[in-house]
Amino acid sequence: MDGWIVIAITAASLVAFALEILPMDLVAIGVVISLILTGVLEPDEAVAGFGDRAVVTVGALLIISEGVLRTGAIESLARRLATLGRARPSIALPSALAVVLITSAFLNNTPVVALFLPVILGLAREYGIFPSKVLIPLSYAAILGGTCTLIGTSTNIVVSSMAERVGIPPIGMFEMAPFGVIFAALGFLYLGFAFKKILPDRKLVTTFLGPEGGREFVTEVEVKPESALAGKRIADTALGKPGNLRILQILRGEEVIWPPFGDETVRAGDLILLRGDPNAILSLTATEGIHVLPEIAEGALRFDRKSMRLLEIVIPPDSRWTGRPVRDVRFAKRFGVTVVAIFRHAHHLREKIAETRLRPTDILLAFGDEARIADLRESEEFILLEGVHDSVLNREKAPIAIGILAGVVAANSSGAVPLAACALTGAFLMIVAGCLTAREAYTRIPWSILILLGGTLALAAAYTKTGLAASIAQEIVDLSLPLGRVAVISSLYLLASVLTELLSNPAAAALLLPIAVTAAPLCGPESDPRAFVMAVVFGASASFATPTDTNALVYGAGGYRYVDFLRAGLPLKLIGWAAATTLLPILWP
Repeated sequence: MDGWIVIAITAASLVAFALEILPMDLVAIGVVISLILTGVLEPDEAVAGFGDRAVVTVGALLIISEGVLRTGAIESLARRLATLGRARPSIALPSALAVVLITSAFLNNTPVVALFLPVILGLAREYGIFPSKVLIPLSYAAILGGTCTLIGTSTNIVVSSMAERVGIPPIGMFEMAPFGVIFAALGFLYLGFAFKKILPDRKLVTTFLGPEGGREFVTEVEVKPESALAGKRIADTALGKPGNLRILQILRGEEVIWPPFGDETVRAGDLILLRGDPNAILSLTATEGIHVLPEIAEGALRFDRKSMRLLEIVIPPDSRWTGRPVRDVRFAKRFGVTVVAIFRHAHHLREKIAETRLRPTDILLAFGDEARIADLRESEEFILLEGVHDSVLNREKAPIAIGILAGVVAANSSGAVPLAACALTGAFLMIVAGCLTAREAYTRIPWSILILLGGTLALAAAYTKTGLAASIAQEIVDLSLPLGRVAVISSLYLLASVLTELLSNPAAAALLLPIAVTAAPLCGPESDPRAFVMAVVFGASASFATPTDTNALVYGAGGYRYVDFLRAGLPLKLIGWAAATTLLPILWP
């Protein structure tokens, strides 16, 4: 009975993840509560995952990553690449992606992608390349790099820790490199093909602003009594005709009017929600009798193309502003920029712009004076889609930060010090050495990731305790073993690569590792579980086909659609599956 309860909880969590009913960390907490209330796990067993060594290690490594990035060590390299691009265009983009791959092998992927995103966009603008051609490769390069070392992703650390608990030696610092490097090389070759044949041509507003426009944003306007629109039928106005602006809805007091509008007339005081390209939206700011964004004082919305810069602001996945209204950010007061519209994939905005709650990958269309935009560039709360960051903190501490990271890698590689101890020591030294403050360390850790890890470790424990892992492992072996041990390894990789698109990478790995460990001895007493463990860790990292993790960071910035990740990611997943099926049994015989 407990096994069926665990299956039901797993199914419910998958639905919640897929439909984004709740944030992932809240879903993870709900899983823990469900396991306790149903009696599947004792309270101590259910919450043990939050204090697990893997969770602590991931948190410490995130602090180390933040320390390295805040000193500008990687940023300096990014700036050199931007300079190189002007001199040798043919190698600039491949070189930048290679640096992203190498960097992601040792640092958290998300901030690496966030750091290089404006660099890649700058190079694309320099060569007249569509951003949609280069941003998916940026994300994929980071994912591929994370498969090359133990500290490349939290997935690797979770798998290593869980394997060690059941008597399997932990994964070595560079043990994954033989397959990871081969897969990365195959991935690079594929990206060269995808650049020409698969990736779409889509314009980015700040890069290619022109009469053809790019994506469409949503904004709101209030009709003033003196407006020439007041009293006219919507069909007789410019807003009612096909063009660069379309009315989504009209708010009239407490009444909401939806299209089709028929003979509906425009009235003074109407609040109109509009969708259109940036040029059309900016033209509204100079239209008499139309007040764009009524919450902002009249006269404050005047875009001067000579003195002001148009920009796009991306909300990153781990932003503390996620779920909060736009007005709470106070862009005008803090950064001197005015937000005039929002772009959001696959969703219809039905609220006032100021009241719209921000979501990861939302893009805000804004403008402001160049001098004040510098304040926004320095902020770590948003990603600015123009130029390269000009300002970093503690640049003089860069050698120390790199030294600490190298020390952590060397100490663990020697086999003398466990990774958890290395990571905690490195995080401690980052703060003591002044590479970042303790407050910065606490505020920059994405706690939602750690909570998600703790919740999925509880679910993995339930799979083992109820015998569900053993039952699933037996089914996989029964179906695959007639084709040989290689088929079982191949099946585990394929299952992990599918599940990782529904869950997060660490969650998929945590659920499947007990199954992999159980499946190994079922293939024969001499069967080493190492290749089975590697099938899970590499498969769980192959999250190429959906806009999750680092893909979410480039999703809005590249103007992508969901299907773009399917078209670009599925072939790469198949390449990884074929490589894993062929090489894992050879590399770990």
